[in-house]
Amino acid sequence: MVLAASSPVTGRAVNIGQGDASSMRELAWLLISASQVPADLVREESGAVHSKGGSWTQADIRLARRLMGWSPKVALKESLHDLWAASATSSRPAAEAARTEGH
Repeated sequence: MVLAASSPVTGRAVNIGQGDASSMRELAWLLISASQVPADLVREESGAVHSKGGSWTQADIRLARRLMGWSPKVALKESLHDLWAASATSSRPAAEAARTEGH
């Protein structure tokens, strides 16, 4: 955000991401790992899905790199861990207050 705010480029939307494709299964395992909640993934076969863009997606970060010199500095696993930790810390006081107020 800081880089985008200080960039002379305006009026363009750019993808910000790792730049590597990750499967939903891999993403789920990374979130389970970050949460440290014991869990198992269950694969459920379903009917055909008609995709509009293929069986996977990947953020194309070339425009961000070209326009702003941006590149990812933090790995997806570390980002998800940090996001989970920040979420758990910031929501804990609100959750405790709700319990004590009987909500």
